[in-house]
Amino acid sequence: MITIQRRVDLAVDYQASASVRWHLGQHPYIDPENASIGPIVAIEDVSIEPGGVAHLSVPGETEELLYVVSGEVVPVRAFHKGEGLQAGAVAHAIEGRDRGWYKLRNQASGRTTRVVRMVYRPDRADLRAVGVHQDLRSWVGTLTEGVAPPLAPGHALYGLVLSGRLSVDGRDATDGDGVRVEDEDLPVLEPVGRAELLLVVVPLAYPGELMWGDARYDTAET
Repeated sequence: MITIQRRVDLAVDYQASASVRWHLGQHPYIDPENASIGPIVAIEDVSIEPGGVAHLSVPGETEELLYVVSGEVVPVRAFHKGEGLQAGAVAHAIEGRDRGWYKLRNQASGRTTRVVRMVYRPDRADLRAVGVHQDLRSWVGTLTEGVAPPLAPGHALYGLVLSGRLSVDGRDATDGDGVRVEDEDLPVLEPVGRAELLLVVVPLAYPGELMWGDARYDTAET
């Protein structure tokens, strides 16, 4: 099954100097089919105005990955600033199990910063060691020709178009749209010219839901 989630149809949290578009996670009771995918409980497309701040809530017992699409951000918790994250940076945080909120501050002068945030359940709720604890496989890069990401049985794929336009087995998706794929062997992603895309593949039955065990996080550029 292939589902295209249009940017214009996504729920949006408008803040004073930022906006958060929810691909997954905002309405688990109203829209349970789009509340999660495997261990992922939220995917957010965050835009922050120059000098602005995005206020982000953190569900209990979760971890998260951040990918900076453009600009530069600094995570801020209480009065403590983290290191600046430049465009192209991937960062993970496990403090979500112990905090309720934090801020992302746009450090890029005169330009809007864009960040993709992915929140997921770890494979063990009692873990406190440093690291990412789940079977998440992600890729980010520019497509100039068609590809067919491998999708093993029992796994699902979610893609977020970061720029350009592509066709997913004949269905168009453009900048800001999401692509959800389940029960398909090899979905064909065909860019129309050039497109930038973030993909994540997760098991629908995952460590932490059915079993204990180590997990992996792999990232690679296409």
